Amino acid sequence: MLTARLAAEDAWTARWELARTYLLLGDADRAVSEFERLRQQAPEDVEVLRHLALAEAKTGHLEVASTHLEAAIRLDPNYSEAYRARAEVYAVLDRDDAVHERARRTWEDLLGDERLLITTNYVALETAALVQHRLGMEAVRVLM
Repeated sequence: MLTARLAAEDAWTARWELARTYLLLGDADRAVSEFERLRQQAPEDVEVLRHLALAEAKTGHLEVASTHLEAAIRLDPNYSEAYRARAEVYAVLDRDDAVHERARRTWEDLLGDERLLITTNYVALETAALVQHRLGMEAVRVLM
């Protein structure tokens, strides 16, 4: 029984590393495939969801990426990396006012929880820089 469990953990780790390697090498389609397999095994793993979202974003499936990030945030509202990634996806989706509103809400989410802000101040700064770069300084003023 212990041997089977260790083998399963080794298989998980191998698939995780393979998926991340595909993502780092720019083979987003293969990364998506591997992260999807991991998600089937652990649908509530926020790291898997975030990495799946990053891979989907690289394939151009930004709405799908957004959906995965929203799921990660619902599962763990304190998972700051998902907020940052969501802000990036929303900025790239810059197609209409609804996207700007979602980016604004993401910013407010980061600022609205002192625990989140204290532990992830760098994320708030990155998000502000990204918003400024993608949407202009006026968007940052509105968010603040």
